[in-house]
Amino acid sequence: MCLNRHAIPAGGRFSRKPAAARRFTDRESDSAPHVHVASGTVADTLLYHDVQTLREKTLHDDAPEWGGPFSHQTFYDGYSEFYCAYVDGRPLGALTATRAGRGRLACEEYYPRDFLREERDRVVSTTQLNVITPTETDGFSRRRIIRLLVTRMWQDQLARGIRYDLIHASVRHMATYRQLGYLQVARSFFVHPVSRAPSYVMLLPADRSHACCVHDLFRGLTSPASAENAGKYLELIP
Repeated sequence: MCLNRHAIPAGGRFSRKPAAARRFTDRESDSAPHVHVASGTVADTLLYHDVQTLREKTLHDDAPEWGGPFSHQTFYDGYSEFYCAYVDGRPLGALTATRAGRGRLACEEYYPRDFLREERDRVVSTTQLNVITPTETDGFSRRRIIRLLVTRMWQDQLARGIRYDLIHASVRHMATYRQLGYLQVARSFFVHPVSRAPSYVMLLPADRSHACCVHDLFRGLTSPASAENAGKYLELIP
């Protein structure tokens, strides 16, 4: 495994220490390492390089399907945001978030059309969730990195008016997304066109009454989403 020690972005540029506005920090205990989650776009070249490195690394991991197409670059990268988790400058996990209002989504042809037509400006689609497998001495878990990436993504996207995360997940990884609070969309089965993995569409609404990993972020929303409203266009399965 080769992970590069790049600086972390601050305010669109890179420095040796991440700016507070661009990071999310978490510690599980006094002995656990600090995890910083940096965000940026393709213009943040070092961050984007780390995202691509993690995509390449996890192609050869035990679980290579985290997210979407097996590619270091995708057609939607140019209008997406990226979130990358670091410990001591080492990139450990990355997540790509594409707002539906900015362009076509990965696997959009399999997503519920009526729902997207009505809610497009409030929908983000996260994909390419690439997390390395930690060793016993790393001091962190894959689950922790995933939760931090999803939390940082929601912090950022809520401020942009996003209220739904509409994703596709392989059957192999649906349990992980359910633990985070994502709901399966009924009758949404498809075979991923690139990975050939059996997959389903899933949704996480910014619903103050819905139990999920980022419920605390939804409590103060003045214009929340609701699973009930989404239910006008699709059937959700817990």
